[in-house]
Amino acid sequence: MTLPATADVVVIGGGIAGLAAARELAARGVGRIAVVERDYPGAGATGRNVARIRRMQLTEELSRVAMACQDKYERMGGDLGSNILFYRLGYAWILYDADEVERMCDIVAMHARLGSGARCSRPTRRSITCRCSRAATRSRVAC
Repeated sequence: MTLPATADVVVIGGGIAGLAAARELAARGVGRIAVVERDYPGAGATGRNVARIRRMQLTEELSRVAMACQDKYERMGGDLGSNILFYRLGYAWILYDADEVERMCDIVAMHARLGSGARCSRPTRRSITCRCSRAATRSRVAC
């Protein structure tokens, strides 16, 4: 592909961040935008990390940014008239130390105030048997 001789803005990198920046600039009426990518869109880190956007961050500021990004990305398919393969999936953090649990429950409370739907499940006195496929052993774990 031949690059234009001039552009108002040149975006270096055709991953999720570069393409999103170019799209946002275009939506705001910025003139000619050139995206420069040495390979193909998504060939770098975007292709390796499946462009996930995790809402649950460790600070309120980062969480607000991540939530806004995820909401915008979710709308992008409709805006572009294309299936962008956006899926909402959950995940879990497994914590082992009591201080980690206390810190995470504070973070979850912050997320509850932000409306992210996170929750903290505390251990009970009941125990389960977990299997470790690697060592083929059994151990009792409080859950």
